[in-house]
Amino acid sequence: MTLNQLEDLCVEIVCSDSDKSEVLSVFTDAELQTAYVDVAHQYGFELVCGAYENSTWVNGVLVICANEGPILASQAAFAAVQLEMSRRRVDPPDVVLGCP
Repeated sequence: MTLNQLEDLCVEIVCSDSDKSEVLSVFTDAELQTAYVDVAHQYGFELVCGAYENSTWVNGVLVICANEGPILASQAAFAAVQLEMSRRRVDPPDVVLGCP
């Protein structure tokens, strides 16, 4: 998934009243699985950036106090990809942790 596609998806999520994604609907099943991995990595990256910038432990829970916008955008994009995969009955691929 390219950065432009991710941006388009985030804009669509914010501005659309439809629960079906026009951005994701043009993806093949294989491209959708690749997008799943890409968005999962981006989500993890945004969480790490937020934790690095400003975080604290409260009662054994890590509270991330930075980078909220990108974290929420990545979370929404990931949920949209999961929903599209569920609609098509496409199995999610294994996500390998570490550098993509």
